[in-house]
Amino acid sequence: MKIFVKYSGILSEILGVYSEVLEVPENTTIKELLNILVKQHETLRRIMEAIPVIQLYVNNKEVPFYSEDILLRSYDEVILSLPLFEGG
Repeated sequence: MKIFVKYSGILSEILGVYSEVLEVPENTTIKELLNILVKQHETLRRIMEAIPVIQLYVNNKEVPFYSEDILLRSYDEVILSLPLFEGG
């Protein structure tokens, strides 16, 4: 099935890609999708090791990071974004 992946803000600049379409197996979970993405993007793997939590949205709804319960459906749009930090 096809999944649309978008990288938001500085994450897209770091990776050098704004969006991509992936072909993934039926019943792929968020966690499995992230494992696929870090295998394709070494820089994303390093980012996720340094910042272990990123913001994830499926069809514009925020979802728990690394969820094993949420199954993706064909043509879902997944947005990955680095968390915004406040303070000084």
